Formats: sequence, C-alpha cells, structure tokens
Amino acid sequence: MMHIKLLNIMWCYDREAEQVKVILEHDAAWQLPKTNLGQAESGTEAILRLTEQVTGQVLDADHVEQLTTLSHPTLVHAGEREVILVYMTYLPFYPTLDTTVHKLFTLRTSNSKYQLYRGEVAFSLTSIADETKYHEVNKTSPLVYEYALQYACRYIKRSLEQMPLILKILGESFTLREARSVYASFLQIKINQLDNSNFKKTHRKILVEVGQVVKKSPGRPARLYRLKDEVQF
Repeated sequence: MMHIKLLNIMWCYDREAEQVKVILEHDAAWQLPKTNLGQAESGTEAILRLTEQVTGQVLDADHVEQLTTLSHPTLVHAGEREVILVYMTYLPFYPTLDTTVHKLFTLRTSNSKYQLYRGEVAFSLTSIADETKYHEVNKTSPLVYEYALQYACRYIKRSLEQMPLILKILGESFTLREARSVYASFLQIKINQLDNSNFKKTHRKILVEVGQVVKKSPGRPARLYRLKDEVQF
C-alpha cells in the first residue's frame, strides 16, 4: 500500500507592503498546508479543495501548478510508503486568514538565502541539491517541508524570463512596479535594481497593456498590464 500526501505552496501578494507572501500552518511545527488525496479526486481537485478550506477562495485549475514529487524510500506514514505531491497555488486575491492555524509569512533575502518571516519567527531556507537530502533536512529543520519551499523559490526564479506564472498572484492586471516587486523577491535583489523602462522593454513579449490605474491625485497614472494568453495556463 502507498499513502499519498499533497502539499500546497500558496503564494500571494500584499500590494500595500509590496511583499510576496506564502501561507504556513502550525501543527506541532510550522509547515506547508497539507491534505490527503480523496478516492474520487485528482491532485488538482484536492489542492483546490484545500485552497478553499484555508483561504475561502474558489479558484479554477488555471491557478494551480504541480511542482514536484517527493518519493524518497525513507518517507513512511503509518508503516506505509509515502509519496508527497507538491503543488503551487497562485492566489489572485490577498487572503484574510481567520484561524490561528494558518498564517502569512513574507518572502525576503537574508545572508544570500531565501527567508520566510513573520514577526520574530524566521526560517532561512537551506539550499539542497536534490531530494536525496530531503529526509535529513526534514529531521533537523524547524520548518517542515523546507526542501519543497526552497525548490519552489529556485523553480520560480528560473521561470521568470520565459513563464512567469508567479505574476498570477497580482490578479487580472498589475503595474510594472508590482511585477518588478515580485521579480525582485525571487531574484534576491532590490526593486530599484530593475529599471522600469528596461523591464518593460525586456518583458514586452509576455505582457499586454490593458489600461491605466484610476488615480484621483495629480500626476501621470501608472499603466496596467496582464500576462499574454500564451504564457497563461
């Protein structure tokens, strides 16, 4: 017999703070939200169910991406071999979490490492070459499934130029500054290191202008963009 567990890395964006965030849950230790695969469910359906349970947001499959599978022989649950399917969900709306179990953690860089923090709680993500080290880190890290989060950050960083689906956390439309803010978080740089005009020029193959920000104060309103259809799910 085999036990199948699903992990959900739920990314979102705080527009006021200009920060990328992820949801963690506390169950004896901090970890990613998790669920089991129902008999009549696909993996995506289970992840969408979990997303609704945690955030209240009813999404479609376009906001879900399967990231990786953990199947190391040391993964065992109740005496059965365990396989862990890791997914990412791009939340188009900033969630309001009304439970004590689930909390939002901010993604930042500290000492050249990705770090998740909330108040005085901070987790630096250890760079792991491959899954063979997963079980060793999982035994010692205060953040369960740390490997999956580090893998996700590296995966998103690599995908920014060709398939930046992480921009889905900005909703249907966004400004270039908001897009640059998301990029900077995963590139581990300051937002001002990404020039606005150069960013627009180098990313015009994936962005479509859709309008302007409604602005009551004087000054030129920022333009709004969305991902081109060919880079969407």
